[in-house]
Amino acid sequence: MARIYLDAWCVKSDASGMGRYARGLIPALVSAAPQHEFIVVRPASHRRLAALVPPGAASAREVFIARPSADWTTLFARPLLEPAFRRAGRPDIYHSLFHLLPIGLRAGRFAPRRVVVSLHDLIWLDRDVRAERQWLEAAWLQRFGAIAIPHALRAADHVVCGSEATSARAASQLPLDRRTTVYYGIDERWFDDGPAADPAQPPYIAAFGVDKAYKNVRCLVRALPLVRAHRPDIGLVLIGGDGAAAADIRASSAAAQIVVTRALEDDALRALVRGARAFVVPSLIEGFGLPALEAMAAGTPLVVSDIEALREVTGDAALSFNPHDPAQLAEAILRALDNNAAGRERVARGRARAAQFTWSRAASGTLAVYERLL
Repeated sequence: MARIYLDAWCVKSDASGMGRYARGLIPALVSAAPQHEFIVVRPASHRRLAALVPPGAASAREVFIARPSADWTTLFARPLLEPAFRRAGRPDIYHSLFHLLPIGLRAGRFAPRRVVVSLHDLIWLDRDVRAERQWLEAAWLQRFGAIAIPHALRAADHVVCGSEATSARAASQLPLDRRTTVYYGIDERWFDDGPAADPAQPPYIAAFGVDKAYKNVRCLVRALPLVRAHRPDIGLVLIGGDGAAAADIRASSAAAQIVVTRALEDDALRALVRGARAFVVPSLIEGFGLPALEAMAAGTPLVVSDIEALREVTGDAALSFNPHDPAQLAEAILRALDNNAAGRERVARGRARAAQFTWSRAASGTLAVYERLL
């Protein structure tokens, strides 16, 4: 039996990508390896969030420590972890579910015997801060990431990469024998057919409106009038925000047809994606692309930017476009809206492909890393 600490400070909201990663992986690990002891470490401020450990799991528990959840404080969190290590025992494996590690983690009597880091992407290093609406914050993250991420990669015994694209991007800092690609999984409820769409609801395309310029929502907003020139019935729903494209929305001739929602609960999110005539992921950078996977599982026609990670996740089940070309995006959306035999075949391929990405498979890959280190 091994004592495995899972550092889940990154789960700052249940709806975030990191939140969905932790909520999928942790129960799968606990279920697949009841012989191990799992200790999930979270900041005390996260007690209000739902538990990550499944009910009744005898081999797992959550430990809350007085630790700030801001990213930069992770570098100085080693003294705060010491009481947890003393109470619960020295970690055989310490696995940070986000790509940051405290300085000095390997020092001291209770230091972890082995350290694993999940590397989701290198967006902090790759994003063009000049394009960000909050450029000062983006510049700070880039500077911080340039120090913190290489530190984590050097300090870890092994790094779990979310995609081959991320693994290849990290090759200059990590030899091949210290990194393993383990794909994310998907909540099985995305495959449910769900309620039929309201026939009175105007048809729409959908995308996440994450407030980060590299998500490239501006390109989608600019493409919408071009789509409506051929399909004037089509609107756009941005989920969870305006995608840092508020000015473009106000200036758009299709502004009245753009709906911005708040963050949605899981059931409402699945219903909205399922009801869309097409789902768009226009990002300039991605480490994996979980929303694309979810749209494929839901059976929604999918349009993605032609970048490495999204090609890797979607295979031949999505239409792609140059993320710098709104006209090309509009053309891809119009093809997705055309409910012909080729489109239906793409959707079927997408559902079959999405079914290969399970949290049980992600847990098996992660446990295989642990076993090699142990």
